[in-house]
Amino acid sequence: MLDTESTILQAALPVGLPPKHYGALYRKFEDYFRGRGIQKFTYKGIPYKVEITDAAAFPQDYAAAMTVYQRIAEFNKVVTVDIGGFTLDYLLIRGGRPDLGVCDSLEKGVIKLYNDVASRINSEKDILLDDTDIDRIIRGERTDYDGEVLRIVGDMTRTFVDDILGTLRERGFDLKTSCMVFIGGGAMLLRKYLESSDKIGRSIFMEDICANAKGYGLLYQIQRKGR
Repeated sequence: MLDTESTILQAALPVGLPPKHYGALYRKFEDYFRGRGIQKFTYKGIPYKVEITDAAAFPQDYAAAMTVYQRIAEFNKVVTVDIGGFTLDYLLIRGGRPDLGVCDSLEKGVIKLYNDVASRINSEKDILLDDTDIDRIIRGERTDYDGEVLRIVGDMTRTFVDDILGTLRERGFDLKTSCMVFIGGGAMLLRKYLESSDKIGRSIFMEDICANAKGYGLLYQIQRKGR
């Protein structure tokens, strides 16, 4: 059995940055983790000593998409759309490589939808909905609310999704011919509405919450082989 208290474990650390900030920050981010000496920590009651021997940063979302490379390899243009709580990040992958000149981070996360829905339902129905209530309604799960509340939430969610897709079209993306890769908890929440939209052609939904982390490891191995 390994004596973790006295053994120094050496590790390479693949990490990621949002595409919008990758070009400006990736070298500083890598340097931040390098040369920090031996790090001590305890995990599940077991003490460890770890030395980071190398660090490499990769663009988020591109990394996630690379875990399903076989499914997207046939497309010249792939658009990743990462919908989170506060932001929506998009990135164009052209010919299998990230085009960092075509990416951005927009304040169009699902928190805005939650706030708008809660405000309208409170104003029109005098009902207080929390985020969990809204989640259940959007997912079509059983709730205690009447049909009018369900209709309002459904209509607002559909409008929210249409606004997202409209914004992407305004940025020059042909959503019907490009392969759309949806990432993040917000995308999974809105999946039913995204899949039913006639504005989208081919789409892939990344259900694995560890997809980016797995992609960093994959890209790091490819990078090492290319050295």
